Order: sequence, then structure tokens, then C-alpha cells
Amino acid sequence: ETGSNKLIMHTENFINDLECAREMFQIVMPVLNNQDKKRQKKIDEFIQKVNLPKTKKEPLDFSLNGIKEFLKDMRKLNRGTDIFRKNVIIGFVSRYDELIGNLVRSIFKIKPNLIISDKVLNIKEVIELRSVKNIKERFVENEVDSFLRNSHLEHFKQFEKYFSMPFRNNLSIFPDFIELTERRNLFTHCGGIVSSHYLNVCNQNSVIIDEERKIGKKLGVNDSYVEKAFKILFEVGLKLGQTIYRKNYPDALEIADMLLNSIGFDYMTKKDWDIAEIVFDYAVNLEPKWISNDLWRRFFIINRCIVLKHTNRKNECYKILGKEDWSSQGPKFQLAILVLNEKWNEAEKIMSSMNGKEPFGESDFREWPIFIEFRKKKQFKRAFKKLYGKDLDSPPTKSELEKVIKTEKDVNNKV
Repeated sequence: ETGSNKLIMHTENFINDLECAREMFQIVMPVLNNQDKKRQKKIDEFIQKVNLPKTKKEPLDFSLNGIKEFLKDMRKLNRGTDIFRKNVIIGFVSRYDELIGNLVRSIFKIKPNLIISDKVLNIKEVIELRSVKNIKERFVENEVDSFLRNSHLEHFKQFEKYFSMPFRNNLSIFPDFIELTERRNLFTHCGGIVSSHYLNVCNQNSVIIDEERKIGKKLGVNDSYVEKAFKILFEVGLKLGQTIYRKNYPDALEIADMLLNSIGFDYMTKKDWDIAEIVFDYAVNLEPKWISNDLWRRFFIINRCIVLKHTNRKNECYKILGKEDWSSQGPKFQLAILVLNEKWNEAEKIMSSMNGKEPFGESDFREWPIFIEFRKKKQFKRAFKKLYGKDLDSPPTKSELEKVIKTEKDVNNKV
């Protein structure tokens, strides 16, 4: 695995792990909520019995164990959900910190001149390390450790210094990012109690603080904040990792383009349009020199427009498409443009003229989000049956499934 591949895969792995943590939250929270409902029901039943008129009172379990169980239910009510949410936030940010450590480690190996450590190794340490390679790695690890001890704000300042790039200028969520990381610190070290340090850092970074957040106030987390935290770290991690890679490997951009598109495509297929928009908004705003070729640039534009269409912003979609000259492009883009413009009859003609393999295969017609609306139309169903001799609702063939698996393996092998 080359240094360039390692660098880009740090971001890919971070996105995967972050999504796994999000999925875990979505699976576990209903279980905890259900447990709280059971506890609340037992508490309500106990209180209801206590408050019944004397003539209607039922026998109550006032034994020591009965009282203990009631008090346990009272203490545990909503505690599991509260603890779990906070731990998810801590886990999110910890995984982000791991990404930063991996990126910094890769950067120092690419550009050792950035290491400014004044640490000196004694003779014993040099002998124990045995080789120049090990000595270099020790200095890298020391520098990474020193870097990570700084605040998240300082991390960005250092990246901006290393690459002469204003990372924060195009990151409108940066204040929210700072608030999130500072809140994580509160959860980790003092149970979420607001401190003067938290307020000072938030104020210095233009974080909007409501009047409820005062020193000594305990901060909590609800489900919407967890989702917001996911989106913040997804955006920051994706943009930081991709940008650092593109800055360091301008001659190997296709891997970055391919992975960036793959991430956005996955979220489009899940109809997670907010996350897909983060990906393709970043992609279409990359300078041309930071994209491998014009083909990928156009792919990003098309996918950005798909997101706009499915988030009720058709006019913005048409405006973006109108800025490009698509007349010289092949049938793949021609079909995409017709579908985005909802010209179903013309789209059917182009689709019917294809061979069913290139530029689109069966899985493409079944899965690519650009065809979500087109697949509902009779024109698509007619063209699909003409190409493959079967109805759209027929299951894909074994060979088609094998092709999808092979494509996925090819992508992984390239990386």
C-alpha cells in the first residue's frame, strides 16, 4: 500500500467508522427508549395505586425489596439514554481525533521538514532504536503526540500553516465544530457541567450561546444533536482529508475523485440527501486543478444536480446544468441531462438505443439515483424491457450480481 493510498484511506475509514457509530446509535436508542417506557409504566402504576382512595386501594408491596425496586426504577429512568447519547458524542469526536493523528502522521512522513521538534535522543535511546528509520519514526510519533495535545482550533491553524491554505474560510460549520469538541470535553471531564473555559472558547469562535448555557449549568444531548454532531464531523473530516490528499498528491487525483464520488453515491442510494449534498457541494466547488479530469468534474455536477432535484430545488438544478455545454458529451451524459430535465420520451429513445452494457449496465439502471423518478415512468419500463428482455421488477441475474461484486472489488483494489 503506497503512501498516497494510505493517506486517502484514512479519510475513507473514518467515514465508514463514523457511519457505523451512527448506525449503532439508531439501533440501540429504540431499545433504551423502550426500557424507559417499561420503567415509567411500573412507576406510574405504583403511584396510581398509592393515590387510590382507601376503599379501593389494592395490596402494595411495601417490602424492603419492593421499595428498593421502585427506587431503582426512579434512579435509572432516562439515565441509560442520557449516558449513551453522551458516550456516542465522545466516541464521534474520539474517532475524529484518531483521523487527525493518522493524517498528521502521514503528512510528517511525506514532508519530514515540517517536524520542528527540539527533542534530543540520548545515546541509550539511539542504540535501542537500532536504525535511522526507527529514529525517524520516533521523532514522527513524538511530533504527532505533541500536535494532538493542542486544541482543535490549533489543529486547523497548524494545517493552514503547513499547506498555506485557509481551511476555515469555506467551512461555515466551524463554530458548531468548536462547540461540539468543547462539549465533548465537558462530557469527558466534568459530566457536562458548563465551565468558563467552554464559554470563553465558544465566544472566541463566534458560537451562538443561548442564555441557558451558564457556568454550572449541565448540558445534555438529544437525538437531533447527535445527528447534527455526525454531520459536522462528517463534513470536517471529509473536507480536511480530501483536501490534504489533493494538496500532497496532485498527480494522483483520480483515486480521490473515485472515493469521493463513491461516498456521495452511497448516501444518494440511501436517500440521505443532506449528507450527499455535503459531498457533492464540496466536489463541485473544487478548483479544476484539484480534479483529475473533466469527466469526473461532470460526474460531480450531475450528482450535485440529482441532490438538488430530490430536495425540491429544481430551478437551481437547471441553472447549474445550463452553465455547461453538454452537446459534445456521449450518450451517458446525454441521457442524464434528459432525465434531469424530465424529458421522458427523448430519454426513452436514447436508453433504448444503448446495448445494455455500456455506458450503463442493468445494475446502473436499477440503482443510480438519477433514475429514481424515471424508473416510475412507462417510458423507462419499456426501454428496460427492450434492453434486457424482462420487466424492471424482475430480480437481477446472477451474472449481473457478479458484475456488481467485481466492480466493488476493482474499486478496493485500486485503493
